[in-house]
Amino acid sequence: MKKYFGRIMGKDIFIFELKDKDIKINILNYGAIIKNILFKGKNTILGFNTLEDYINDTLYTGAFVGRNAGRISNASFKINNKSYFLEKNNENINLHSGSYCLSKKVFEYNLISNKELELKLVEEENQFPGNVDIKIHFKIKNNGLFINILATTDKDTIFNPTYHIYFNFNKNLNKDIGNHYLKINSDFYLELNKDSLPTGKIFSVNSTLDFNKFKRISKNLNDDFLKDQKGYDHPYLLSNSIINAEILNRDQKIHMKLKTDLPSLIFYSGNFIQENYYANNSSERCGFCLEPQFYPDFINKFNKNYILKKGEIYKRNISYSFF
Repeated sequence: MKKYFGRIMGKDIFIFELKDKDIKINILNYGAIIKNILFKGKNTILGFNTLEDYINDTLYTGAFVGRNAGRISNASFKINNKSYFLEKNNENINLHSGSYCLSKKVFEYNLISNKELELKLVEEENQFPGNVDIKIHFKIKNNGLFINILATTDKDTIFNPTYHIYFNFNKNLNKDIGNHYLKINSDFYLELNKDSLPTGKIFSVNSTLDFNKFKRISKNLNDDFLKDQKGYDHPYLLSNSIINAEILNRDQKIHMKLKTDLPSLIFYSGNFIQENYYANNSSERCGFCLEPQFYPDFINKFNKNYILKKGEIYKRNISYSFF
């Protein structure tokens, strides 16, 4: 089903509804935003009711973030010995690609069925090198949302997107998410400096960061270890496991499993959500994100060949299954 939602840059924006069994997903062709994930009639993510709110949003709510998700130190990098300089939108850092973020672009669409949608965008060369042809395929089945991301480029470039969904399984979405239980199958994380940039060092998870067994999010949220980031905003290196992360809300009896073939996952505990941002009486930390991606700032810090080269295909998957 397709429903008119508004207009921007001379283009119509629609809500696309996908349904199967107990799950219903609403997706926009603006920013490829996932607006709602309803499970058994209960919305499980944060979102807005108007296109204007999404246009003005600064927290990347439900959005497809790219070309690069996360931070790039000094807002610059080199590919093939050529330097590229990006917008500095977070002090001396480029965060989530700045004003060039894909979350503010209008995608072409193909509603394949009431269970499948494809969004397409050719992003022309900007501060990042190359024109990138992007396809995002959404499919729902067995109470799960399965996302396949494909991309090609005509010049070697960075392509490191993620989905920036704020989860909240509480009956009232305005409520703090500290009561959720989280599990992340990971034994290692990337050390961060005070600017939330990776230092390049990899460490074993300590007690604060260890989510290999279900742990209440609020348990260690005020630990001194998390003060620089004001909470969790840490990259986990994912283990080779069938399920990479799980969320459990025991009050609402909602259980979600996340699976991806990307190598790392950012757990962000909504540290900069302000009161009343999403609605009247909405609390701070009324949502948290699990963001699958390549290592943050890999281009400057890690000897990882994640560059998308001309002639190659970026092909990655993310799925969210509800129980």
